[in-house]
Amino acid sequence: MLERISLLLLLAACLFVAPQARAEETLAELLGRVLPLDPQVRVQQGLVGAAEQRVVQARSRYFPEFQYQFDRGRTSSTELGFPIDRRSDRAQISVGQNLYNAGRDRAELEAVRLELEAAQQDLRRAREEAGERIANAYLELLRFQALLGPAEERLRLARGMRERFAEQHQAGKVSDADFTDASSVSIEAEIELEDIRSSAAQAQARLLRLIGEPQLKLAGWPDALLHAKLPESNSAEQTSTGQALAARLRADAAQVRAPPAWTAAVPRVDMRYDQALYDRTTPPLTDQINHGWTVTVRWNFPLGGETVSRVNEGQRRAEAALAEAERVQQGVAAEAAGLPERIASGERSVQLLRERQEQFKQLLPAAELQYEAGRRSLNQLVQSYESRFTVERRLVEQSQQLRGLRLRLLVLQGELLQALGLEAR
Repeated sequence: MLERISLLLLLAACLFVAPQARAEETLAELLGRVLPLDPQVRVQQGLVGAAEQRVVQARSRYFPEFQYQFDRGRTSSTELGFPIDRRSDRAQISVGQNLYNAGRDRAELEAVRLELEAAQQDLRRAREEAGERIANAYLELLRFQALLGPAEERLRLARGMRERFAEQHQAGKVSDADFTDASSVSIEAEIELEDIRSSAAQAQARLLRLIGEPQLKLAGWPDALLHAKLPESNSAEQTSTGQALAARLRADAAQVRAPPAWTAAVPRVDMRYDQALYDRTTPPLTDQINHGWTVTVRWNFPLGGETVSRVNEGQRRAEAALAEAERVQQGVAAEAAGLPERIASGERSVQLLRERQEQFKQLLPAAELQYEAGRRSLNQLVQSYESRFTVERRLVEQSQQLRGLRLRLLVLQGELLQALGLEAR
């Protein structure tokens, strides 16, 4: 009996084992999983679907239109001086087809196809921007996590130096003013460490909020984002992606849709075929049409100037769309133009800071020896350690800023998802 109870308890424990934590994943895996759920991406996906349906609608204009008509009613009339009370009950089918309308259907189909390409570019831009937003949040978290190590080391050294100098202060080797200044360093180090921890927790909460998950374990910064390809020149072709390309496509669509002036004087030609299904009108009509076809040539000349105004409106819209495309292109190109120089400057700064960090490995032991020999004051020794921490902090911040610049350049080039292997998804 006891064995059965033990077996049941073991099975119950296996069933209620806590789920394992999510395994560590790369930034590319995270983006591939959460980008389809991003609200901005979902909005653009819906707009792409709507643009696809507009293409279907424009294409359907090339096909005939089928119509079924059913009439039932009652009329009172006078024929040859006699009152007639007639009940109608008839049905017919019709097939209509436009033969010519000055190329408006062709222009509309080409315009909506261009707008579909623009919507697809907007979707690509939305995925790039959502990926950049999440990557920047992760980059901010990495920055504070990287600052934690130097800040903790600074606090450890500051506390150790305070205890060390307290003994010398009691022995009269260190003045009250110097000891107070040296002790204040540990307080400042503790305050800064708490600020960094708080900022790191806030950055982590923001990242989790963006991806909509309660926990996350990411690998390091992807190597593919460390080496953004710098453009050889600031040509427009190298920045004609995403928002700029979408604006250019919409400008082309507006130009295609704008009707030429001569179309105002061109008629519309339609053909229609009618076939009666039955006619049970009582009393019957003197003549009944069983089937027939008609070709209609129609000119519309609104006397208030509507036709000319419509042509002018299309042309003005095309000009405005072209100006908007140029504005967007200039903005993207202007931002991308300064990034290569900033990246190059950041790389030089990182290299110099690393050299300075290596120098401190030799300077600090020498400063300790000089302090013991009386050739360096207590404040000078403390300042040497503070200078090393300042260099380490600047190195972390400059390195993370350099990563952010490379990330932004990839987004402007439209190559962020491609660099992460997510372009085809």
